[in-house]
Order: sequence, then structure tokens, then C-alpha cells
Amino acid sequence: MDIYAVAGADGAGKTATALNVAVAFRAGGQYAAVLDADLSGNVASRLGIEPEHTLDDVFDGEATIREATVEYELSGETVPEADLLAYREALADDRTAFRAGDEEFAGVDETGFPDIDTIPVIAGWPSDRRVAAADPNELEDVLQELVMAYDAVVIDTGGESVAATAPVTVADGVAVVTSPDESHIQTSNATAIECQRNGASLVGTVVNRADEQTNVRDVTDEVGVEAVGVIPEDSRTADLEPVRYSVPDAPAAKAYDRLADGLEEWSRAVEAEADSAADGGGPGASGTGTDPETETNDSGEGDGHGADDESDEGDDGLLGRFGLD
Repeated sequence: MDIYAVAGADGAGKTATALNVAVAFRAGGQYAAVLDADLSGNVASRLGIEPEHTLDDVFDGEATIREATVEYELSGETVPEADLLAYREALADDRTAFRAGDEEFAGVDETGFPDIDTIPVIAGWPSDRRVAAADPNELEDVLQELVMAYDAVVIDTGGESVAATAPVTVADGVAVVTSPDESHIQTSNATAIECQRNGASLVGTVVNRADEQTNVRDVTDEVGVEAVGVIPEDSRTADLEPVRYSVPDAPAAKAYDRLADGLEEWSRAVEAEADSAADGGGPGASGTGTDPETETNDSGEGDGHGADDESDEGDDGLLGRFGLD
């Protein structure tokens, strides 16, 4: 099971990123869940979830991790039936079977495929005091109970001072989200620096709400970590979240697919390097060896995840229009 934390500036789009990436994973055939570790419960509030149990209850021995997981049912009512049918048919060609294990979990069919009409949401903590006091080893033990249930868990960290907290510490990699807004960029830079100081592996920067005027290279140079994803600005999708489910053909939805691919590629590279190198470690292109205080990535090659150069809009490709070519 891969665990990805989504960190960065408040208001930059961490919750939307975590939610849509999890849906993209599921659409690609992986069993994925979202851990709502935002102190405001942003994922839960966005979806209208009122969890009966949280990780506090799990840590206190009053509930199991499965009891703190809500299988939220997404709605296709706002999606034209013909588009939804075409989406289903395309998905059927590229789904991956669940890894069968010795133990069965409630709500998971070990012989079936992930249901993209639902998104599992694990309820986090109700206060900053509790998340700050959470033991990373205990959280890791709790999440290990989900190994046979999920291929990936995406953590919406919430807040801006999360680098030393359990949700970031247990993650295999951290994606730092920013918008082109200068205040968000500076906060995300500080988050990246603090994450590295605490030994967290940085996957890359997710540049959210990018438009025709956004130069991704300039943004990631300021953050100090190369891009792993670029999500185009589209105010029309605000009421359609998660857009990866509601409008799978939208440019933003395709961008989340590429981001999910980038996270997977990063994980494979880390695993390959760990297998081949005597001292293990992450891939050199992942940003794990870059100190955001003193170095910035100047390669400018792609967005760090092997995204195709096919254009969502125009002949130069999405990333080309954002100053990456």
C-alpha cells in the first residue's frame, strides 16, 4: 500500500487534490481511500459526511479503522447518461483486479474491482491538539490494517504546520500543493523545507489553478521542488467536485489522472532505487535530494511524472502553454 500526503498552503486546493487523486486511482483500477486529516474535516464537510467514528476512537480502542471509514457514494445525476456510459466502457478496458489476501474486510470484494461510484473516506482528528499528539508509529500500525484493502491512501493533511505530524511522517511521499498566488507559493516553500528537515520524501509540487499566464517553471523554482502535476484553472468545476468523477473528460480531470500516474511512477522509481542501491533512497528526479532552501530544480522537463504531451486545449500541450517547454 502506498501512502501519499498532500500538504501546502491553506486555500491552495489540497482537499480537491486529495479527493480527485483518490478518484483517479480508483478509475485506474486501484483500490484507494482518502484519509481526512484536515483539522476542519474538509473532505468530510465537502461531501456532507458526518462520521460516527474517527481516528481518535481508533487510537482509544473504541472503534476499528474500518468503522472509522465511510464508503461515500458519489452521484452521477449531474452527468449526461451517454457520457457516463462511455466512461464506464473505457474504464472496463483498464481496470486492475484487487490483490486477494487471507483476510477479508467489510465492504471490500476481494474478487471484484474498485467501485468508482464510491470513495472511502477515513475520518481523522477533531482537534489540532489530538493530531499533534498522535504517535506516527501508532498511525502506521493502524493504516497497516488496510494493506489488503487498499492499494493507496491519499492524506489530506490540512493546515500549514503539518510537516512534523503523524499524517506526514507516515507517508511514503509528500506532494506539495500551491496555486500561482505568491502567498501560497511562499507557504508551500516553507512547508517543503520543513518536510525535508523532518525526513519526509517530497514527490513534487502540484501547481493548482494554473492559467495561460502561469509559468510553472517559475512557480516550482520558488517552491523549490519540481512539478509532479499541473491542474488548470476552471471555475466551472467548483460545484462538480470531485470533477474526476463528475466530468471525467474535463481538462482538470485529465490532469488529475496524470497526477495519479506521476505519484505511481514516483513510487515505482523509489522502489527500484531501493532495490538496486545499497543505501536505498528515493529517485534523484523526485526532489528528495533537493534542499528547497538552497537549490531549485532547473531541469524544466515535463511535470515530473511522464505526462503525455497531448494537448487538452491547443497544439502546444497543456504544460507547454504553462511555460514548461
